Amino acid sequence: MEAQGLTQAQVPEVGVQPLVSAVLSGKRAITPRMAMALGRRFKIPPDAFLSQGGHV
Repeated sequence: MEAQGLTQAQVPEVGVQPLVSAVLSGKRAITPRMAMALGRRFKIPPDAFLSQGGHV
């Protein structure tokens, strides 16, 4: 996000701001649905957003 100059509020693909904060702090994992949406937005494979072993 920092590289793109984005704030937590600017990534609605993940969810509401508290959910974004929880994902960024490592308290919650990115779900396959979130990964698919982020992949579409940033034009990269959704697997890039999932931890090792995660598949979309």
